[in-house]
Formats: sequence, structure tokens, C-alpha cells
Amino acid sequence: GKIKSSEQDADGDGEIEVWIIYENGLPARQRFDDSGNGQADREFFYDSEHQLVRSLHDNTNDGRMDTARTYADGSVHHEEADLDGNGRVDRKTYFEKGQPVSVDQDTDGDGRFDLSVFYENGKAVRREKDVNGDGNPDEIVVFDAQGRPAAVKEDTNFDGIPDVLTFYENGRIIRTEKDRNHDGTADWVVSYRDGRKQRLETDDDHDGRFEISIGYNNDEMVRTVDQDGDGRPEIRQVYRDGNLREADYDSDSDGQPERRDFFDVTGNLTKSCFAENNPGIFDTTWFYDPSGQPVRAEKDTDKSGRTDIWYEYENGRLVRLRQDTNADGKPDVWEFYGPGEVLIREKKDLNFDGIPDMEKIHNAGKE
Repeated sequence: GKIKSSEQDADGDGEIEVWIIYENGLPARQRFDDSGNGQADREFFYDSEHQLVRSLHDNTNDGRMDTARTYADGSVHHEEADLDGNGRVDRKTYFEKGQPVSVDQDTDGDGRFDLSVFYENGKAVRREKDVNGDGNPDEIVVFDAQGRPAAVKEDTNFDGIPDVLTFYENGRIIRTEKDRNHDGTADWVVSYRDGRKQRLETDDDHDGRFEISIGYNNDEMVRTVDQDGDGRPEIRQVYRDGNLREADYDSDSDGQPERRDFFDVTGNLTKSCFAENNPGIFDTTWFYDPSGQPVRAEKDTDKSGRTDIWYEYENGRLVRLRQDTNADGKPDVWEFYGPGEVLIREKKDLNFDGIPDMEKIHNAGKE
């Protein structure tokens, strides 16, 4: 007669590890105990021509078949797996000619397949994630030939339109674009070099033009604001170690700042320069104490590039003024002020020898 079944002790330990059932003299079913626990870890099913059509696998050796495969023309065609052991399929893999073409997976165990990966020539080329469970992908990752991310598309408000795009080159991020108001146009763009942030541009009023630009260089950050779009920023701010240290202001957009502020490491204003006579040339400088009160000022009134008036303040009030009227770099006029910044005394050096020749006392602002 024809053989109907057989048992084998494959490793000679006295235990049966292989069971085979035959039909018409050919194996129709094979079972293998690879773990030696007395239960089959693999089971294979064959058609009448001894072609493999189905298999079951216990990949965790817990006595439960957690993976099922179907075959076509001798190669795996479809696979279903229960990865978390709850008795429900949470991963499906589809094959062509033995290579995977797509994988669907339930990553959170809710019974819904929320992750899909697509393959070409055995390599992942695209991954789709459904975050909110509406059946539409909310995160799409495209891979390069080496399996590294080349582009990531995210739909953060679940309207079906990606609003965050991130691009990579040779596995390193090079650019991120965001559409923060979901009008279909990017209004927040970051560029990278060697994986490090280089520049951030934002369109905060959503008019299609990036009016704010931030450049990054090690511990320094430069922020510019060009509200009118003429290419000449009205505001330029320099940050070091996260603190504002310098700021330029060009209110008339002529490309020449009329004011420049300086700040200490704690963010206190220490000095302000003003271009009052010539565009772009600072001729007046104010110095401040930590509370923001002025302590002194310097002014170039004759456009010589040298200070010719010096102001001194106490508790934010002008108390003394010195002036160089003959451009020799030395004061020849001294003025002293009382409460209310009223002139109370003045001195003059009439022969410019550095020694006052005349003194005038004022009473409540009168001689």
C-alpha cells in the first residue's frame, strides 16, 4: 500500500520533531518541531502535485501559529501575521515573485491597518501612515535607493492636503516647508546645511511673500524684517547665545539704518546710535544704565566724524553739557543744569587753551 504518514526523530534525541501526512504517495502536510517543546512550530500544506500552497509558523514558540503564508508557483504570495498575540491579524504582506510589494500593519492594536509600506525590487520606496483613522494617509515618506528618507509629507489638520513637507539629500535634512494657515501655500520654510539649520523664512501675514528671515551661524542668529518687500529690511537683529545683542532700524526703507541698539548678555539696552544728519552715518550715541536710564550721550553736529557735544545725565536728567566749537577735539563750552534741566551755570574757553575764561551763573534759568 501507499504510505499515509511518517514520523522522524531528526536530531536523534529520542523525540519526534517531524510529522508528514501523505496523499497518493506524496507529502500533503508537514509539521516541524524546531524548539523541541513537542509542538509544531512550522506546518506546510501541498497540493496534489506537491506544490507548496500554504504554511503556518509559530515564531515565538508559544504553541500558537502566529503567521500564515500562501504560495503561488513555489513562491510566497501573501502573508498574515499576529504580532501582538491577541488572536487578530495585524500585519499583511503581499509578494510578487517572492519579493514583498506592500505591507499593511495595525501598529496600535485597534484592529485598523494604519501603516502601509510599498516596495520595488525588494526595497521600501514609500510609507504611508493614517494617524487619525479616517482611511487617508496623513504622513507619507518617500525613500531613496539606499532606503533613506528623501521626502516626508504630513497632513497635520487631516484635510487630505499635506501642509508640512520635509526634504532630504543623502539621508540629511535639507529643507522643511509648512503651510500654517492651510491655504495651500508654504509660509514657513527652514533650510539646512550638513544637517544644521541655516535659515528660517516666514510669511506671517500670509500674503505670499516671506518678510521675516532668520540666519543661523553657530551661536549667532540674525533676524531681518522686510515688511514692504523691497529687499531692504526695516529691522535687523543679531542674537548671540539666544540673547539679543544688536538691532538696526531703517524706518524709511532707504537701505541705511537710522538707529542701532546694543544690548548686554542679560538683554538690557546699553547703547543707541542715531543717524540724524547723514543716512547710514551714526552721529549721535546714547549710553544707558541697567535700568534703561541715559547716563551720557555723544553727538557730532558738524559731520566731521568726531564728537563735538558731550551730554551727562544723573537719574535720567541732564546735568552737564560740554561742547567743542572749534573742532580741536577738546571742549570749550561747559553748561550745567539743575532740576527740570534748567541751565544754571555755563563756562567758556574763548581762546581755546583748554582753560575757561568766562563763567556765567543763571538763576532759575535767568542770568
